[in-house]
Amino acid sequence: MKAIGISRAARRGCAAGLLLVSGCWQGSTTQPIQFNHLLHMEEVGLECTDCHRYVKRAEFAGRPTVDICAECHEELLTDSAQEAILVEYIQADEAIPWERLYEVPDHVYYSHRRHVAVAKIDCDVCHGKIGRSDRPPQRPLQRLTMDFCLVCHEQQGASTDCNACHR
Repeated sequence: MKAIGISRAARRGCAAGLLLVSGCWQGSTTQPIQFNHLLHMEEVGLECTDCHRYVKRAEFAGRPTVDICAECHEELLTDSAQEAILVEYIQADEAIPWERLYEVPDHVYYSHRRHVAVAKIDCDVCHGKIGRSDRPPQRPLQRLTMDFCLVCHEQQGASTDCNACHR
């Protein structure tokens, strides 16, 4: 369903302005642990949902907690300096201060559950090839603009009514 009275070009311009005002595109981000997604997904065989536990049942995916990491890393498994940092967090029962990489503006409603569990969209559609990275990216691999979302919604036959996503 097309938004009444608002052209796609106008929506794009509005989205660009909102992104600049909202500050959702952060500068360079450095994570406290240089997590190797490639190793965990390709070699260990984990899925995104093994660490991001809420992705199929909530609006948010959830960042891995020390309890989740402790399921495999209660003690050192390798001689990795990064794993040693992780084990220190686990043994101290201290939250890992993960830096948020993707952020949706407050005026936008987004549900991971609706996209992943209901629409069956793969994580890499929005998050890029994060599962193939051997270190955390410093900025989003995919820019999540309103135009990006609209193109996907149009291709999938999902609603493009402004009220479907905007509060």
